[in-house]
Amino acid sequence: VADRAAEADRTLAAGASEIQRLARAVKDRHCELLGAPNDLDATGSLPVPSRATIRHFRDAMDGIAREIQGEELKILEGKRRIEAFQAELNRLERLGELPSDEALRKARGHRDHGWSLVLADWKGGRSPEVFVPGVPLEEAFPQAVARADNLADQLRRQAEAVAQAEEKRFQMAQSEKQTGEAEQRIAALQMRLKECQTAWEEAWQSCGLTPRTPAEMEEWREAWSEFKELLRQLRVAEDTLRQKSGQVQEAGKQLAAALSESAEKEFALLLEKVRQRVQEGEQAAGQRKEVIRQLRKLKNQEELMEQGTARLSAAVDTALEKWESQCRTVGLPEGISPGAGLALLQERKELLAKFDR
Repeated sequence: VADRAAEADRTLAAGASEIQRLARAVKDRHCELLGAPNDLDATGSLPVPSRATIRHFRDAMDGIAREIQGEELKILEGKRRIEAFQAELNRLERLGELPSDEALRKARGHRDHGWSLVLADWKGGRSPEVFVPGVPLEEAFPQAVARADNLADQLRRQAEAVAQAEEKRFQMAQSEKQTGEAEQRIAALQMRLKECQTAWEEAWQSCGLTPRTPAEMEEWREAWSEFKELLRQLRVAEDTLRQKSGQVQEAGKQLAAALSESAEKEFALLLEKVRQRVQEGEQAAGQRKEVIRQLRKLKNQEELMEQGTARLSAAVDTALEKWESQCRTVGLPEGISPGAGLALLQERKELLAKFDR
Protein backbone atom coordinates (compact mmCIF):
# COMPACT_ATOMS: atom_id res chain seq x y z
CA VAL A 1 0.00 0.00 0.00
CA ALA A 2 2.79 2.39 0.96
CA ASP A 3 4.68 1.68 -2.26
CA ARG A 4 1.59 2.32 -4.38
CA ALA A 5 0.80 5.46 -2.44
CA ALA A 6 4.42 6.64 -2.78
CA GLU A 7 4.22 6.18 -6.55
CA ALA A 8 0.92 8.09 -6.59
CA ASP A 9 2.41 10.85 -4.44
CA ARG A 10 5.34 11.24 -6.86
CA THR A 11 2.95 11.77 -9.80
CA LEU A 12 0.54 14.15 -8.04
CA ALA A 13 2.46 17.27 -9.07
CA ALA A 14 2.69 16.13 -12.69
CA GLY A 15 -1.02 15.27 -12.67
CA ALA A 16 -1.93 18.69 -11.29
CA SER A 17 0.22 20.38 -13.94
CA GLU A 18 -1.45 18.34 -16.70
CA ILE A 19 -4.88 19.32 -15.37
CA GLN A 20 -3.92 23.00 -15.49
CA ARG A 21 -2.73 22.62 -19.10
CA LEU A 22 -5.90 20.82 -20.16
CA ALA A 23 -8.10 23.33 -18.32
CA ARG A 24 -6.49 26.20 -20.24
CA ALA A 25 -6.89 24.37 -23.55
CA VAL A 26 -10.54 23.57 -22.78
CA LYS A 27 -11.25 27.19 -21.86
CA ASP A 28 -9.61 28.48 -25.04
CA ARG A 29 -11.60 26.07 -27.21
CA HIS A 30 -14.82 26.91 -25.35
CA CYS A 31 -14.33 30.61 -26.14
CA GLU A 32 -14.28 29.75 -29.84
CA LEU A 33 -17.71 28.08 -29.63
CA LEU A 34 -19.96 31.12 -30.07
CA GLY A 35 -23.44 30.59 -28.64
CA ALA A 36 -22.44 27.55 -26.55
CA PRO A 37 -23.60 27.28 -22.88
CA ASN A 38 -21.30 28.67 -20.22
CA ASP A 39 -21.14 25.28 -18.49
CA LEU A 40 -18.36 23.13 -19.93
CA ASP A 41 -20.05 19.77 -19.37
CA ALA A 42 -23.31 21.08 -20.83
CA THR A 43 -21.40 22.21 -23.91
CA GLY A 44 -19.69 18.83 -24.21
CA SER A 45 -23.04 16.99 -24.07
CA LEU A 46 -24.81 19.12 -26.70
CA PRO A 47 -26.72 17.01 -29.29
CA VAL A 48 -24.79 18.57 -32.17
CA PRO A 49 -25.91 17.41 -35.65
CA SER A 50 -23.60 14.95 -37.35
CA ARG A 51 -21.08 15.93 -40.01
CA ALA A 52 -23.21 14.12 -42.60
CA THR A 53 -26.29 16.16 -41.63
CA ILE A 54 -24.38 19.45 -41.83
CA ARG A 55 -22.90 18.53 -45.21
CA HIS A 56 -26.36 17.50 -46.47
CA PHE A 57 -27.75 20.95 -45.65
CA ARG A 58 -24.64 22.64 -47.02
CA ASP A 59 -24.91 20.82 -50.35
CA ALA A 60 -28.67 21.43 -50.58
CA MET A 61 -28.48 25.16 -49.78
CA ASP A 62 -25.42 25.69 -51.98
CA GLY A 63 -27.19 23.92 -54.83
CA ILE A 64 -30.28 26.13 -54.50
CA ALA A 65 -28.08 29.23 -54.29
CA ARG A 66 -26.30 28.18 -57.49
CA GLU A 67 -29.62 27.66 -59.24
CA ILE A 68 -30.81 31.11 -58.13
CA GLN A 69 -27.57 32.63 -59.35
CA GLY A 70 -28.02 30.86 -62.69
CA GLU A 71 -31.56 32.21 -63.06
CA GLU A 72 -30.39 35.70 -62.12
CA LEU A 73 -27.77 35.48 -64.86
CA LYS A 74 -30.51 34.47 -67.30
CA ILE A 75 -32.57 37.50 -66.26
CA LEU A 76 -29.56 39.78 -66.67
CA GLU A 77 -28.79 38.34 -70.08
CA GLY A 78 -32.48 38.63 -71.07
CA LYS A 79 -32.58 42.29 -70.07
CA ARG A 80 -29.44 42.93 -72.08
CA ARG A 81 -31.03 41.26 -75.11
CA ILE A 82 -34.21 43.29 -74.68
CA GLU A 83 -32.18 46.48 -74.53
CA ALA A 84 -30.29 45.46 -77.67
CA PHE A 85 -33.55 44.61 -79.49
CA GLN A 86 -35.09 47.87 -78.39
CA ALA A 87 -32.06 49.82 -79.60
CA GLU A 88 -32.24 48.13 -83.00
CA LEU A 89 -35.98 48.73 -83.18
CA ASN A 90 -35.45 52.41 -82.36
CA ARG A 91 -32.88 52.60 -85.15
CA LEU A 92 -35.35 51.16 -87.65
CA GLU A 93 -38.10 53.48 -86.51
CA ARG A 94 -35.83 56.49 -86.87
CA LEU A 95 -35.65 55.69 -90.59
CA GLY A 96 -39.39 56.23 -90.74
CA GLU A 97 -42.50 55.15 -88.97
CA LEU A 98 -42.79 51.42 -89.38
CA PRO A 99 -46.29 50.03 -89.40
CA SER A 100 -46.88 46.63 -87.93
CA ASP A 101 -49.28 43.88 -88.80
CA GLU A 102 -50.98 44.52 -85.50
CA ALA A 103 -51.38 48.21 -86.33
CA LEU A 104 -52.85 47.26 -89.74
CA ARG A 105 -55.29 44.85 -88.08
CA LYS A 106 -56.40 47.54 -85.65
CA ALA A 107 -56.75 50.11 -88.47
CA ARG A 108 -58.82 47.72 -90.56
CA GLY A 109 -60.93 46.82 -87.57
CA HIS A 110 -61.54 50.52 -86.90
CA ARG A 111 -62.42 51.05 -90.56
CA ASP A 112 -64.84 48.10 -90.61
CA HIS A 113 -66.52 49.37 -87.45
CA GLY A 114 -66.97 52.76 -89.14
CA TRP A 115 -68.45 51.06 -92.16
CA SER A 116 -71.04 49.33 -89.97
CA LEU A 117 -72.04 52.71 -88.55
CA VAL A 118 -72.33 54.15 -92.08
CA LEU A 119 -74.57 51.27 -93.12
CA ALA A 120 -76.73 51.70 -90.06
CA ASP A 121 -77.06 55.42 -90.77
CA TRP A 122 -77.86 54.76 -94.45
CA LYS A 123 -80.61 52.33 -93.49
CA GLY A 124 -82.15 54.97 -91.29
CA GLY A 125 -81.14 53.38 -88.06
CA ARG A 126 -78.63 55.97 -86.86
CA SER A 127 -76.56 54.61 -84.03
CA PRO A 128 -76.02 56.80 -81.01
CA GLU A 129 -72.37 55.68 -80.94
CA VAL A 130 -69.76 58.27 -81.90
CA PHE A 131 -67.16 56.89 -84.32
CA VAL A 132 -64.50 59.56 -83.71
CA PRO A 133 -65.24 62.13 -81.00
CA GLY A 134 -65.60 65.64 -82.44
CA VAL A 135 -65.54 64.46 -86.07
CA PRO A 136 -68.69 63.76 -88.07
CA LEU A 137 -69.10 60.20 -89.32
CA GLU A 138 -69.00 61.27 -92.93
CA GLU A 139 -65.52 62.71 -92.37
CA ALA A 140 -64.16 60.23 -89.90
CA PHE A 141 -65.00 57.13 -91.95
CA PRO A 142 -63.05 58.18 -95.06
CA GLN A 143 -60.11 59.04 -92.81
CA ALA A 144 -60.22 55.56 -91.28
CA VAL A 145 -60.31 54.02 -94.75
CA ALA A 146 -57.35 56.13 -95.84
CA ARG A 147 -55.46 55.24 -92.65
CA ALA A 148 -55.88 51.53 -93.24
CA ASP A 149 -54.93 51.83 -96.91
CA ASN A 150 -51.82 53.87 -96.07
CA LEU A 151 -50.71 51.30 -93.54
CA ALA A 152 -51.20 48.54 -96.10
CA ASP A 153 -49.18 50.50 -98.65
CA GLN A 154 -46.41 51.18 -96.12
CA LEU A 155 -46.25 47.51 -95.22
CA ARG A 156 -45.76 46.63 -98.87
CA ARG A 157 -43.11 49.34 -99.48
CA GLN A 158 -41.14 48.66 -96.24
CA ALA A 159 -41.75 44.96 -96.02
CA GLU A 160 -38.10 44.14 -95.13
CA ALA A 161 -37.83 46.82 -92.46
CA VAL A 162 -41.21 45.83 -91.09
CA ALA A 163 -40.19 42.19 -90.99
CA GLN A 164 -37.04 43.09 -89.10
CA ALA A 165 -39.04 45.21 -86.67
CA GLU A 166 -41.54 42.42 -86.18
CA GLU A 167 -38.67 39.97 -85.57
CA LYS A 168 -37.17 42.31 -82.96
CA ARG A 169 -40.57 42.74 -81.29
CA PHE A 170 -40.99 38.94 -81.28
CA GLN A 171 -37.55 38.42 -79.82
CA MET A 172 -38.23 41.11 -77.23
CA ALA A 173 -41.47 39.37 -76.30
CA GLN A 174 -39.65 36.03 -76.04
CA SER A 175 -36.94 37.54 -73.88
CA GLU A 176 -39.54 39.20 -71.64
CA LYS A 177 -41.34 35.87 -71.37
CA GLN A 178 -38.12 34.05 -70.50
CA THR A 179 -37.25 36.72 -67.97
CA GLY A 180 -40.66 36.36 -66.38
CA GLU A 181 -40.29 32.57 -66.24
CA ALA A 182 -36.84 32.96 -64.67
CA GLU A 183 -38.30 35.31 -62.05
CA GLN A 184 -40.97 32.72 -61.28
CA ARG A 185 -38.32 30.01 -60.92
CA ILE A 186 -36.31 32.30 -58.63
CA ALA A 187 -39.40 32.81 -56.47
CA ALA A 188 -39.87 29.01 -56.25
CA LEU A 189 -36.17 28.48 -55.46
CA GLN A 190 -36.28 31.16 -52.77
CA MET A 191 -39.24 29.36 -51.23
CA ARG A 192 -37.26 26.10 -51.27
CA LEU A 193 -34.29 27.90 -49.74
CA LYS A 194 -36.51 29.31 -47.01
CA GLU A 195 -37.89 25.83 -46.25
CA CYS A 196 -34.34 24.45 -46.17
CA GLN A 197 -33.27 27.26 -43.84
CA THR A 198 -36.19 26.47 -41.53
CA ALA A 199 -35.22 22.77 -41.45
CA TRP A 200 -31.59 23.78 -40.85
CA GLU A 201 -32.56 25.89 -37.83
CA GLU A 202 -34.78 23.08 -36.50
CA ALA A 203 -31.79 20.69 -36.69
CA TRP A 204 -29.99 22.92 -34.16
CA GLN A 205 -33.01 23.73 -32.02
CA SER A 206 -32.27 20.99 -29.47
CA CYS A 207 -28.83 22.58 -28.94
CA GLY A 208 -30.39 25.93 -28.16
CA LEU A 209 -28.30 27.55 -30.91
CA THR A 210 -29.20 29.80 -33.83
CA PRO A 211 -26.99 28.34 -36.55
CA ARG A 212 -25.03 30.36 -39.04
CA THR A 213 -24.32 29.02 -42.52
CA PRO A 214 -23.62 25.27 -42.88
CA ALA A 215 -20.00 26.02 -43.86
CA GLU A 216 -19.52 28.09 -40.68
CA MET A 217 -21.27 25.49 -38.52
CA GLU A 218 -19.11 22.73 -40.03
CA GLU A 219 -16.05 24.60 -38.71
CA TRP A 220 -17.93 25.16 -35.42
CA ARG A 221 -18.54 21.43 -35.12
CA GLU A 222 -14.86 20.63 -35.72
CA ALA A 223 -13.91 23.04 -32.93
CA TRP A 224 -16.62 21.48 -30.72
CA SER A 225 -15.26 17.96 -31.38
CA GLU A 226 -11.77 19.08 -30.34
CA PHE A 227 -13.24 20.78 -27.26
CA LYS A 228 -15.16 17.62 -26.35
CA GLU A 229 -12.02 15.45 -26.60
CA LEU A 230 -10.00 17.91 -24.47
CA LEU A 231 -12.81 18.00 -21.92
CA ARG A 232 -12.83 14.18 -21.77
CA GLN A 233 -9.07 14.16 -21.17
CA LEU A 234 -9.49 16.82 -18.46
CA ARG A 235 -12.17 14.85 -16.63
CA VAL A 236 -10.09 11.64 -16.82
CA ALA A 237 -7.05 13.49 -15.44
CA GLU A 238 -9.17 14.95 -12.61
CA ASP A 239 -10.58 11.51 -11.71
CA THR A 240 -7.07 10.02 -11.75
CA LEU A 241 -5.77 12.80 -9.51
CA ARG A 242 -8.65 12.29 -7.07
CA GLN A 243 -7.95 8.54 -6.92
CA LYS A 244 -4.25 9.08 -6.33
CA SER A 245 -4.95 11.72 -3.67
CA GLY A 246 -7.32 9.27 -1.99
CA GLN A 247 -4.65 6.56 -2.05
CA VAL A 248 -2.12 8.93 -0.50
CA GLN A 249 -4.55 10.05 2.22
CA GLU A 250 -5.56 6.49 3.10
CA ALA A 251 -1.95 5.33 3.15
CA GLY A 252 -1.07 8.36 5.30
CA LYS A 253 -3.70 7.35 7.83
CA GLN A 254 -2.38 3.78 7.96
CA LEU A 255 1.23 4.96 8.31
CA ALA A 256 0.24 7.43 11.02
CA ALA A 257 -1.55 4.65 12.91
CA ALA A 258 1.43 2.32 12.55
CA LEU A 259 3.82 5.02 13.78
CA SER A 260 1.43 6.35 16.45
CA GLU A 261 1.79 9.73 14.77
CA SER A 262 -0.74 12.42 13.86
CA ALA A 263 -2.60 11.81 10.58
CA GLU A 264 -2.19 15.52 9.85
CA LYS A 265 1.51 15.09 9.11
CA GLU A 266 2.59 15.13 5.51
CA PHE A 267 2.63 11.80 3.75
CA ALA A 268 6.27 12.24 2.70
CA LEU A 269 7.39 12.71 6.33
CA LEU A 270 5.43 9.69 7.50
CA LEU A 271 6.77 7.60 4.64
CA GLU A 272 10.36 8.63 5.37
CA LYS A 273 9.96 7.71 9.03
CA VAL A 274 8.54 4.31 8.09
CA ARG A 275 11.44 3.74 5.76
CA GLN A 276 13.90 4.57 8.52
CA ARG A 277 12.25 2.05 10.83
CA VAL A 278 12.18 -0.53 8.09
CA GLN A 279 15.87 0.09 7.45
CA GLU A 280 16.65 -0.24 11.15
CA GLY A 281 14.63 -3.43 11.28
CA GLU A 282 16.43 -4.76 8.23
CA GLN A 283 19.79 -3.96 9.84
CA ALA A 284 18.76 -5.72 13.05
CA ALA A 285 17.51 -8.64 11.00
CA GLY A 286 20.89 -8.71 9.22
CA GLN A 287 22.75 -8.83 12.53
CA ARG A 288 20.53 -11.66 13.75
CA LYS A 289 21.25 -13.52 10.55
CA GLU A 290 25.03 -13.10 11.12
CA VAL A 291 24.80 -14.41 14.70
CA ILE A 292 22.75 -17.38 13.51
CA ARG A 293 25.33 -18.02 10.78
CA GLN A 294 28.20 -17.96 13.35
CA LEU A 295 26.28 -20.29 15.68
CA ARG A 296 25.69 -22.68 12.82
CA LYS A 297 29.39 -22.55 11.97
CA LEU A 298 30.42 -23.27 15.59
CA LYS A 299 27.93 -26.09 15.77
CA ASN A 300 29.38 -27.59 12.61
CA GLN A 301 32.87 -27.28 14.07
CA GLU A 302 31.70 -28.92 17.29
CA GLU A 303 30.20 -31.79 15.33
CA LEU A 304 33.46 -32.18 13.40
CA MET A 305 35.45 -32.16 16.67
CA GLU A 306 33.15 -34.79 18.18
CA GLN A 307 33.59 -36.90 15.11
CA GLY A 308 37.42 -36.48 15.32
CA THR A 309 37.37 -37.31 19.04
CA ALA A 310 35.40 -40.48 18.35
CA ARG A 311 37.86 -41.55 15.66
CA LEU A 312 40.82 -40.71 17.94
CA SER A 313 39.32 -42.69 20.80
CA ALA A 314 38.81 -45.68 18.51
CA ALA A 315 42.39 -45.40 17.30
CA VAL A 316 43.66 -45.19 20.92
CA ASP A 317 41.69 -48.29 21.85
CA THR A 318 43.12 -50.15 18.85
CA ALA A 319 46.65 -48.97 19.72
CA LEU A 320 46.25 -50.11 23.37
CA GLU A 321 45.10 -53.52 22.28
CA LYS A 322 48.15 -53.82 20.01
CA TRP A 323 50.43 -52.55 22.84
CA GLU A 324 49.11 -55.08 25.33
CA SER A 325 49.53 -57.80 22.73
CA GLN A 326 53.14 -56.77 22.12
CA CYS A 327 53.79 -56.55 25.86
CA ARG A 328 52.71 -60.14 26.32
CA THR A 329 54.82 -61.16 23.39
CA VAL A 330 58.04 -59.61 24.77
CA GLY A 331 57.20 -60.41 28.39
CA LEU A 332 56.54 -56.95 29.68
CA PRO A 333 54.46 -56.61 32.77
CA GLU A 334 50.75 -56.36 32.17
CA GLY A 335 49.39 -52.84 32.39
CA ILE A 336 52.75 -51.17 31.81
CA SER A 337 52.48 -47.85 30.01
CA PRO A 338 54.06 -47.42 26.59
CA GLY A 339 56.63 -44.99 27.99
CA ALA A 340 57.70 -47.24 30.82
CA GLY A 341 57.69 -50.25 28.51
CA LEU A 342 59.93 -48.49 26.02
CA ALA A 343 62.31 -47.46 28.82
CA LEU A 344 62.43 -51.04 30.13
CA LEU A 345 63.10 -52.39 26.67
CA GLN A 346 65.91 -49.88 26.26
CA GLU A 347 67.50 -51.00 29.49
CA ARG A 348 67.31 -54.63 28.38
CA LYS A 349 68.82 -53.73 25.05
CA GLU A 350 71.77 -52.04 26.76
CA LEU A 351 72.31 -55.07 29.07
CA LEU A 352 72.39 -57.44 26.13
CA ALA A 353 74.86 -55.19 24.45
CA LYS A 354 77.20 -55.40 27.55
CA PHE A 355 77.00 -59.16 27.68
CA ASP A 356 77.81 -59.43 24.03
CA ARG A 357 81.12 -57.68 24.63
